[in-house]
Amino acid sequence: MRGIVLVRSLFAGLISVVDAQTVKLPYKFKVVDIRGLQDINNKADLVADLLEPDGGGVVFTQKQKLHGTQFGCNAAFDFTSPVRINNHGDIVGSCETAPGDPSNKLVGFIRDKNGHFTFLDVPGADGTEAFGINDRGAVVGQYFIPLISGASGFARFHGFLWRKGKFETIDIPLDNSVTILLGINKKQQIIGAYFTYEPVPNEVSEWHGFVYDNGNFTPLNFPGSAWAYPLDINNEGQVLGVYDTSVGGFQGGPSEPEGGHFIFDDDKFFKVGLPPVPAGSELAFFDVNGMNDEGQLVGFYTTRELCGDPEPFACNITTQGFIATPRHSLNLTSVR
Repeated sequence: MRGIVLVRSLFAGLISVVDAQTVKLPYKFKVVDIRGLQDINNKADLVADLLEPDGGGVVFTQKQKLHGTQFGCNAAFDFTSPVRINNHGDIVGSCETAPGDPSNKLVGFIRDKNGHFTFLDVPGADGTEAFGINDRGAVVGQYFIPLISGASGFARFHGFLWRKGKFETIDIPLDNSVTILLGINKKQQIIGAYFTYEPVPNEVSEWHGFVYDNGNFTPLNFPGSAWAYPLDINNEGQVLGVYDTSVGGFQGGPSEPEGGHFIFDDDKFFKVGLPPVPAGSELAFFDVNGMNDEGQLVGFYTTRELCGDPEPFACNITTQGFIATPRHSLNLTSVR
């Protein structure tokens, strides 16, 4: 993978190599009966993706005591996927404007706290997806343009920043690469990921993370990992991400002990601790999606039991959402 060699050369000297912390950050887990929990803001407002074609999104505010309001880009709530909520209650995500109709298009959206939608559609693009929003209303995401004759289909994809009504393309400065922008904070620090590809066979590298700040790309890869993918960044500059030490693991998600979730803070990596499971059960899946400025995390996990003798099988499978509150102060270096 020549692109990987190029990017290492490009990034040389920008960030010191830091050993991963073996300690897992301890959290207090609170189970919440919310499917597809995606993000939490400083007011503890929550946003969830119902993860169904006709489900739409749901926002839960503290005033409603977890009685949510369902929303969507169309009357049927079809194909609406919220991702982030900022501290003003603005929600960002992506949706289809007219499912089943020839005019249908994939666009990004901002839904403000009053329920009003602003749609984001990069000019000339076939589709636009929004993944992050900061407290100033700036949005980041990815768009794709029509197929280019003689070029790889991967050449369609680009990262974007939307700010004050204007779009700006931001791509990793590498040939034959795909960039996605995933989060932005009030300091305008942007997290994203990229992979490189060989145009003819369309063979691709693993995902690699970065932080984009004031025109500079800094690599963000958990030490020893085969791939790393940042998920969220808060106003303290802390990054939530996911990694795995096995090649090709991204498609199936990270698994212990080869991978997991991490927090990156003050040039140091920390592993995210796992939730407790009932006696006789095991953790089958653990997914962290969002983080606020207090370091609280949200997501969902699945537990299962092994039943039957002499041929055990998985039974009593349970999936539940959670809010995880750190047991230490926001200064994560204090746990070392």
